[in-house]
Amino acid sequence: QTSTLPQHTRAMEMPTKMNVVGGDVKACADANNKNWDEISTNDTASKPRADFGNTEKRMIDSVAVKEAHGYSFASTSWSDGTTFDFPFMFLRDNCQCSACFDHSSGQRKVMIDTIGDDIKGETTISAGGLSLEWKDGHRSVFSADWLGKRVPNDAAKQSDLRKVEWEPWSAQDMQKRCSRHNYSQVMEDGEGLRSLIKDLWVHGLAVIHNAPKQQGVVEKIANRVSLIGMLKSNYGTTFDVQTKLDPSNLAYTPVELPLHSDLVQYDRKPQIQMLHCIAQSAKGGDNTFLDGLYVTERFKEQYPEEYKLLCSEDIFLSDAGSDVAGRYDIKNEAPLIETDKQGRFKSLNFNNHIRGSLMLQNPERWAKVYSAIRTFYTFMKQDEFVFNIRLESGDVVIFNNIRTLHGRRAYQLPEQGAEMSARHLQGCYLDWDNVFSAYRTARSEVGQEG
Repeated sequence: QTSTLPQHTRAMEMPTKMNVVGGDVKACADANNKNWDEISTNDTASKPRADFGNTEKRMIDSVAVKEAHGYSFASTSWSDGTTFDFPFMFLRDNCQCSACFDHSSGQRKVMIDTIGDDIKGETTISAGGLSLEWKDGHRSVFSADWLGKRVPNDAAKQSDLRKVEWEPWSAQDMQKRCSRHNYSQVMEDGEGLRSLIKDLWVHGLAVIHNAPKQQGVVEKIANRVSLIGMLKSNYGTTFDVQTKLDPSNLAYTPVELPLHSDLVQYDRKPQIQMLHCIAQSAKGGDNTFLDGLYVTERFKEQYPEEYKLLCSEDIFLSDAGSDVAGRYDIKNEAPLIETDKQGRFKSLNFNNHIRGSLMLQNPERWAKVYSAIRTFYTFMKQDEFVFNIRLESGDVVIFNNIRTLHGRRAYQLPEQGAEMSARHLQGCYLDWDNVFSAYRTARSEVGQEG
């Protein structure tokens, strides 16, 4: 599909020369090879004939001007037989010289509204990287390595964890697949940290063993796995899950907690939750987990009309009370099942305890919504979907709160009058943006990109 970009009244001059250069590229090597946080994989220019994943030894053999859909491109042919068309607008916008790009901050100085649609240039051929000399005398130099890393390809997608697809799982799958990590490796080794975060993203659930059996561990782990550490909610920065005399949440009682997502009453609920088992001497209290991706796929197959209804109709979500942050009254409206623009699973907003009583549709429509919610809840409680795990003292479970529902079996204190700390979990919330940042820096520690 061709898009029409606006014409600009003040455009940069078009290049008069475009050279494929060898030795003189070295002068800009540091600028060209700067490690950006992300490599775009969404360009819409023509696709390469082969994989651009290995950029170390490839060079540009030839370059020519190509015009298509009203725009001009530097059409490059590479030593390994691959080809790719770089829009001249892209090349001018991403000039790496100090006048156009600040290498201290890693941020662009060029303003895109100063770049015209019709820029193009003459070409000469040599071995190496790409050099463009613009009509106003400005020069832009790109190494083959820099250019190759900005071409859409499968290797680039795999290096960006956000592009790696989630793997759905049943309870039986997770019995075999549940990733278990050692606390010291996560805290001290870049590969250990990277492995934990990747497992958390791909499976939505991971367990850490051998953590200290004391309060404050979640904060230490959060500061390791997230750039900014823990998020604050109406329950505080950390929260203690144990029996309380005057509970503000059913989690602080020994009753069973049905599968749910936390804090769906927030417009942007926490994306990751962590629970550290400090003490576990109660009878019962096993933790339960369910993969929202897997269960919604199965639900869609068997109940397509109910699935459509739960994807399209908002549900009123409300929580009010008082806790460490003071009095709160938080409300939200969201569909029980959220999907992206392509209709793929994105998130579950299921929490039966705080589903509000406000009807958001006419009674007849709302009766259908109620019926669909009940059908979904009955469906998801099947043994096929529910993974059980008993956390022992020193275990930490971390899971994707937008994907993985969690719950708890009822429990009993060891004996009448026993201390309420007999079962004590401490928890906190994180967000993916800052965890992805930790993943990228961990990858650089072990000599990988992305």
